[in-house]
Amino acid sequence: MKQKEFFDQLQQQLGIKKASIFKAKIAKMLDISESGAYKKISGITQLTLSEMNQLCDYMNLKVSLVDDSATTGAINHSFAFHCDDIIRPPQTYEQWASNVLNHSLLMEKFKPDYKVISYQSEISYFHLLPFKNLLYFKLYAWNRSSWEIPMTKKFNLAEFRKNYALNSLLDKAYEHYISYKSIEIWHIDFLDGVLSQLKYYYQLDIFEKKEDVLEITRELSKLLSHLEEISKEGQKKLFGKKKKNSPVDIYVNYMHTSSSLIYIESPQFRIIYNLFLHPNYIRSQDEFICQYTDRWLQSLINQSELISGSGELIRNKFFMELADKIDRLDRELRDKF
Repeated sequence: MKQKEFFDQLQQQLGIKKASIFKAKIAKMLDISESGAYKKISGITQLTLSEMNQLCDYMNLKVSLVDDSATTGAINHSFAFHCDDIIRPPQTYEQWASNVLNHSLLMEKFKPDYKVISYQSEISYFHLLPFKNLLYFKLYAWNRSSWEIPMTKKFNLAEFRKNYALNSLLDKAYEHYISYKSIEIWHIDFLDGVLSQLKYYYQLDIFEKKEDVLEITRELSKLLSHLEEISKEGQKKLFGKKKKNSPVDIYVNYMHTSSSLIYIESPQFRIIYNLFLHPNYIRSQDEFICQYTDRWLQSLINQSELISGSGELIRNKFFMELADKIDRLDRELRDKF
């Protein structure tokens, strides 16, 4: 049953003809604003399973979720994913950064009672934020594959460095990232994507200044040292600063190859952000999807190695292998100069 059909049936059962009275009734039943009730009734926002059950219990209704046209007898549970950047691709790099920052700051009102768990098949752009040369390159690569932001044919670090609005937004997003506690699961090969992109784009000759390539690879080494430092201490911190910020539990996983995702939970709500056609994240607050994601992440943690604050042997091996990959790429690029 579609959401609108559900509310049509509910309105009929209540015997309410006026839309305004029905809206007020739904708002009272769900303990939400009338504006929120209108969005539910109109299908602008999704009715969660718990809300539907709440309404059904109130009216003693039974609603079938089974697709009668199906022969398998399986439950047909529809849910919505939302994505700002896919519906309206950013027209500037600042717009993308502002979107990231705004979604981050929405969590502020739930502090300190929310938890954040992420699985990173590819290194998160939150880790790249203080390493701007590296992030500029990633923005350029993402634009070539996913966006249509006007850009020069050749990549030039200087063009990004003078974008003060972009850099200010990136700094604010980074300051927010280190302000909250989180759990992170890194895939063993989570750095491979950016290494392959550097090699590929160098071979395409997209760098206006070849020195920019070496500057980016040097920053890769700085990134690696920073990640190792926060892993040892189990604390987020501003790059280049001694002050420790929020705790972080870091795990290394060897097996799973799912897309990157972020799961956020508080007493008031749950939401997931799932990577879809990099760097876009689609999000959902569907109860079933959030429950499944939470269980999947807990299972993934049980199959991963903790390297933050402990696991010294695994941690050293992990970072030695990453350092070796960066060194190999650096030597290969220098040989081509």
